[in-house]
Amino acid sequence: MQRALLTCALLLGCAIAVFVLPSCRADTTAARRLLAELRDELRRREGGITFPVYHRSLQNGEYKKGPGQARSTLDTSDIMAAPTPTQINDSNPSNNTIPPDMKSTIVTLNEPFGQFFAVFDIGTPSIDTAVIIDTGSQLLWIQCQPCIECGAQADGYEIFNPNKSTSFSFLRCTTDNECPGDDSVATTCNPNGLCFYHVTYGDKSNSSGYLSRDTLTVGMATLGASASQHKDLLFGCGYINNGIESQLNASGLMGLDRGPFSLITQLDVNVFAHCLPDRIQSTKVSGYLTLGPSPLTSNITLKYTPMIQNNASAFLSQFYYMNMTGISVDGQLLDIPSSAFEISPEGEAGGTIIDSGTTLTSFVEEAFTIVAEAFSLAVDSSFTKADAGNSDLLCYGVPLGQRETPKAPNVTLHFVDNLNLDLNTNHLFRLYGRDTTNNYYCMAFNNAGPIDSGGRNFIGNFQQQNFLVEYDIANSRIGFAPHICFQGSSSGSISVHSIKWLFSWRTLWVIPALLSLIL
Repeated sequence: MQRALLTCALLLGCAIAVFVLPSCRADTTAARRLLAELRDELRRREGGITFPVYHRSLQNGEYKKGPGQARSTLDTSDIMAAPTPTQINDSNPSNNTIPPDMKSTIVTLNEPFGQFFAVFDIGTPSIDTAVIIDTGSQLLWIQCQPCIECGAQADGYEIFNPNKSTSFSFLRCTTDNECPGDDSVATTCNPNGLCFYHVTYGDKSNSSGYLSRDTLTVGMATLGASASQHKDLLFGCGYINNGIESQLNASGLMGLDRGPFSLITQLDVNVFAHCLPDRIQSTKVSGYLTLGPSPLTSNITLKYTPMIQNNASAFLSQFYYMNMTGISVDGQLLDIPSSAFEISPEGEAGGTIIDSGTTLTSFVEEAFTIVAEAFSLAVDSSFTKADAGNSDLLCYGVPLGQRETPKAPNVTLHFVDNLNLDLNTNHLFRLYGRDTTNNYYCMAFNNAGPIDSGGRNFIGNFQQQNFLVEYDIANSRIGFAPHICFQGSSSGSISVHSIKWLFSWRTLWVIPALLSLIL
């Protein structure tokens, strides 16, 4: 490690000396060579492709929530057709009717108040993009101009214009069979020879547009349409986008499940990890998502449980299932029937899916009612239960100005191979709303309905905060370790923004000083 740091320091010092010191400016060839070696060294240290990750409520210079207003969501039958190639170059595209057979299986993304965003650049020249990260769906898509219907994006993030990117191309076709699609990503070849797609999510949010290719850039790593990569990245260029992205001011969505459209599949990623920052305690810092080996996983002890694959259908096989065995409240294992955690015999219901695109953890009704009762009995009786207008919500009213808030009991989720996820108050209570007298705090679990009605358990991102979570696909296992994520994003790997800082002319004077200290 010290040798690597010294190498980086020497390379930085030499490169800067060539660029900055008057006596060395002529040797630009040597400077380029040294900088190329530096980039290689930085890639080796990082180990994977690391995206900075922010919660959507972040209010600082890295991610600003714009003024966009939530829009009503639409059913599949209400979606209009995407523009034709002629319309793409037209500032006033006309609206038509979507083919009536364009249907897709609804995937799991829901509850727009609590999503996390990954940031990267797209196109040539590139623009900044902030997309929801979702391990419960597969397609990467972004909003594209000229929009038939798009949501407002966060301040500082413009809607992508494919006509301005020299590396952009559409996926062309002559028949429907040439357009890759499956149950969750419906596709068809339109009369103009382009592959049209449509996806729908659990809250009826949806995106429609054209399957496309372009270059994605994360820090110094370039993904996609470059000769050295030997692979173009396929994504959706969305011209009709309704629901969640407009409520959150997102540029789009990044699917990370095991489906054929996912970046995980396209990049042949065998392992990836994310660390989601605590949205309550650490709203002004970033976590991270790393595709490939994460340096933190070699320094932190993770506990693993098997990654289960549900082969009941191609659609269900894309999710990351885990084998949950029980739930404890304040150290007492609850009397929940084992069938509440098992995949149903036909595979269409039950089981437990981990999903970064779902906000709150939900349990099937057979488990939820028992958890809610035990939770209620464990909360301090001095806090008064409140009616939040939803019979499934266990809520408490706290007078405005009162600093003390309900303290949640200790809840532990148990999984096969002795993996136990200990959840604290920040994982278990959420501020649901307020009126003129009270703040209302509610238990951060949902009722997923009975198994015989299709209910499944989901581990949502609210409960994944401040855990390092590793998806080890090669070894079919999922690992967890408690971790303060904003610290991990800066101590174990070089983030996009720290790389930009290193190469900022305003900070070049720091490097020789550091070099002199090391030497």
